[in-house]
Amino acid sequence: MRSTIPPTRPFWTATAITLLAGTAVLTLGVATSPAAPTAATKRQSFCTAAIDIDAIVGSPSNKTEAMAFAARFVPMVATLAANSVPSLAPAMRTITAAFNKTAATGDPSGLEGPEFGRAVSKTEAWIHDNCGYQRVSVTATDFKFTGIPAALHAGNTSFRLHNTGKEFHMFIIMRRKDGVNDAVLAILKSGEAATAAKLDEIGEMGIAPGATTGLSSALKPGRYVYVCPVPSGAKHDGPPHFTQGMYGEFTVA
Repeated sequence: MRSTIPPTRPFWTATAITLLAGTAVLTLGVATSPAAPTAATKRQSFCTAAIDIDAIVGSPSNKTEAMAFAARFVPMVATLAANSVPSLAPAMRTITAAFNKTAATGDPSGLEGPEFGRAVSKTEAWIHDNCGYQRVSVTATDFKFTGIPAALHAGNTSFRLHNTGKEFHMFIIMRRKDGVNDAVLAILKSGEAATAAKLDEIGEMGIAPGATTGLSSALKPGRYVYVCPVPSGAKHDGPPHFTQGMYGEFTVA
């Protein structure tokens, strides 16, 4: 789920669900209503929604694109909210309002502020603790990621990221395309288009200093790269963080 993003966006900037239907069922000519979803069913729908939402990436570059991009999330977030536990209701209201505002106006400010970041963090924490996914706790410092094992199992995975550094960081996960064996740093330094030709982005999250957030992903077997491309410095005008060592790899089998 999209979290707070820096004032100057790096190469990549990113943030589905099946809507539950309540239709009548006819049995022997008698109209009956379906049974209300159980807590377990709602939890499964919520957890699946989180995976699907986090899988959508994109980089809207203007107001029109921002409106269209956010509009894709509006029904998904509505379904997420409909299946959430009561303790997440305030977070769901914040997240819903932010996406609705961007979809209606093209103004992404609601998706960039600390309130939205806190709402996403609380939601991702619940997912991390309750969805039964493979869990990975990641620490971001200036300038290194720690806590990511060299190998993970295929399947739904929750990454929980805490930023102990003084700079804004992003955690972007990409899967190597089949047959790509180039050195990671060489790929990352080749530019956005060349990188996209060799790596498929599967998700990302942004994290302010001192904050905690998360990302859920359905990992398929393969070789993965993780990276922070945010430019260094308070004005985000320095070299990308990955040039200072903020990248790595893991395999999924």
